[in-house]
Amino acid sequence: MAQPILRTIDTPGVFEDALSLLRSGEIVALPTETVYGLAADATREDAVAKIFLAKGRPQDNPLICHVQSVAMAARYAPIPSIMHTLAEAFWPGPLTLIVREGEGIAPSVRAGTGKIGFRMPRHETMLGLIGALDKPLAAPSANRSGRPSGTRASHIAEDFTGTSLRLIVDGGPTSLGVESTIVDLTPLEEGGEALLVREGAISLEELAPFLPIRLVETLEAGMTISPGLTHKHYAPKGRLVLLEGTLAEQKAQLRFAKGGKVVCILASEIVGEAGNMPVLDGGPWAHPEVAAQRFFHLLREADAMGAEQIYCSTWSKTSGLGRALFERQRRAAG
Repeated sequence: MAQPILRTIDTPGVFEDALSLLRSGEIVALPTETVYGLAADATREDAVAKIFLAKGRPQDNPLICHVQSVAMAARYAPIPSIMHTLAEAFWPGPLTLIVREGEGIAPSVRAGTGKIGFRMPRHETMLGLIGALDKPLAAPSANRSGRPSGTRASHIAEDFTGTSLRLIVDGGPTSLGVESTIVDLTPLEEGGEALLVREGAISLEELAPFLPIRLVETLEAGMTISPGLTHKHYAPKGRLVLLEGTLAEQKAQLRFAKGGKVVCILASEIVGEAGNMPVLDGGPWAHPEVAAQRFFHLLREADAMGAEQIYCSTWSKTSGLGRALFERQRRAAG
């Protein structure tokens, strides 16, 4: 298997080529507003199997189905009224909603959970392909399982050379840089609270006015596995060490940086504190939206620099996106 073809989103014929590959059961890497997705026809088991094989993804880790509308999702699952409400407020956008499974979606997408997650992405090309295919696209993050998520086309080319991936559609850097918020709506059926199983750009505070909901940080007894709750994620090749607290506290911790070859990813305000260590600018401390957009790319940059130890700032957690970034940093650090 050769290196996948990388073509920019405005290349003549790229849309038609991507659609042809998806119709024939192949996988295609596509940009979204969150991260790049490794996409396949969600109704075809043979196509979905290629996602798991290419990523090295555990079979018990379900996939998210990307749809063009709530009406499309309703073809494949019973849709509760609250999903219509949330979709009206947040779709298209970085919100995945988990409901009870129906029929027509490939079994491995659901991974034996009895549930299925739907999202309507905020990206014209992705939505156009879903509409033209007239079927949902299963599309987890386009990275080898456990590696930092792909936020640029070059990341996908790096991870998937020698796999069955045929085409990468290059839409430039993704605008958000972290995966979607995931909400499990099924506990509402028994009078319970919806479960926020992964926070992204849409926060707990934004969702709370619409439904009873609580944040779940680890897999709880009796819970069904959902994307974002299990398995190590986002890890660079080097050991990631997080600098926490205020900027002054992070500067103090930085003095103890040691190990093999060290690379620092620091908040803009303390980039000058790295001394002789190589340093990458992670963005202003009070703007985690900038840091989130850069984070996975900078992890890969540190890897390319041969980092054995990566000392990385943490950013303000006052916003939902700040908390989402920290959760991904925590998982990347193991």
